[in-house]
Amino acid sequence: MNTAVTHRLLKIACILVFSILCLIHVIKGIIPAWKGITSDFPNYYVSSKLVLENNVNLNLYDRIWFQKKMRESGLDQEGKFSPFPPATVLLLLPVAGLDPLSAMRIMLIINIIAGMLCVILIKRIADLSLFQAAFLILLSGASLDNNLVLGQVYLLLLLSTLWIYLLIQRRKEFQAAIITGLGISIKYFPAIFVAASLLIKKIRFFFLTIAAVTAINLICVSLIGVQTYQDFFREVILKHFAGELEGQSPWAYAFQSWNSLGHRLFLFHPAENPSPLLQSNTAFKIFKTFTHVCIIAVSSIYLYKIRLKKNFFGLSVVILTYTVLLLSPAGATYHHLLAWLPYAILLSHRKPMQSKSKTLLMLILAVMIISSFAPYVISRMDIFTENLVISYYRLWSNLIIYSSSIFIIHFELNSEPEEITLQLKK
Repeated sequence: MNTAVTHRLLKIACILVFSILCLIHVIKGIIPAWKGITSDFPNYYVSSKLVLENNVNLNLYDRIWFQKKMRESGLDQEGKFSPFPPATVLLLLPVAGLDPLSAMRIMLIINIIAGMLCVILIKRIADLSLFQAAFLILLSGASLDNNLVLGQVYLLLLLSTLWIYLLIQRRKEFQAAIITGLGISIKYFPAIFVAASLLIKKIRFFFLTIAAVTAINLICVSLIGVQTYQDFFREVILKHFAGELEGQSPWAYAFQSWNSLGHRLFLFHPAENPSPLLQSNTAFKIFKTFTHVCIIAVSSIYLYKIRLKKNFFGLSVVILTYTVLLLSPAGATYHHLLAWLPYAILLSHRKPMQSKSKTLLMLILAVMIISSFAPYVISRMDIFTENLVISYYRLWSNLIIYSSSIFIIHFELNSEPEEITLQLKK
């Protein structure tokens, strides 16, 4: 078979797979999201609606009170505002005056548009074709579908992080700081850019971001009052970072983390974990501390090793992103969408990489695909949810992806005469 025929068949196969992926997301994501409301979205909607209606004495972090307000809004889903930051109430203000289903449909349209814009930005960062960049987003599987069906904001968050990265590359620090400040006020993840900017001594960006966060939250204080912030700092934020989520079991497989795995391995519960591997609170604390210290230590070592490289900013974003995803106190499927930012950065200069680094890039992609589509299979087979190793597949996926990225950086740092070339575009 000649090369031309092989190329044509490969092109046809890619188009066929692309079409199948689109169909899957229409069936699994778009249609269910258009037809009805499940969880997550009501939490955003009701909080914004309460602000829009000029409610006073908002007890947003009182689960019983918040649930009552959901019922009064015509929603029968179980919900809670915790552990969202107070500024999350601003998120759906533009649509909070609509009925819940109409607001959900607008959120779906916004998510679809955000996904398209993500394709364009990934194309620019990773130097891919539009078709290739779209393929990556479609390969997000259940991560993408759950974001759509649940009315989540992680496509918007991915869009903001891709945009922030490009703005910083182009030295547009003011615009980048505004988007970063807005993102941090609602979801903490964009704080990775603050950390990365400090490492490269971009003090101006740091202070601009702090100013943006302050301004946004002052606006929020004027709308919901100081008491909500006091409740947040007193009752929510520290528990969230410790993996203690109100109304959700720390033994649950759904929100995968080292904390959850530690509970499964070492802490007894008569209903949820009657047979731990070793019943020991001390072992749990050692396990949780050890894993976190090891991961943070490795990340710190490689951030130090690349500190003098011209490409330091891009590499630091890669390391910090994968570290945050691996150490997330409650990892959900849609969090995997955020992994496209560091992957796009790694792809951006794949050509000069060594062959073993390119192999690891392919491994990262394969793991991301498998972990993204695994929920479609695992949710239908009890054997997977009953197996401790398989049930934490997202945690293992994040560990493999993190380790592979560290090895790529290690290999390229030690390659001679080439050095890794993930540098800021002039």
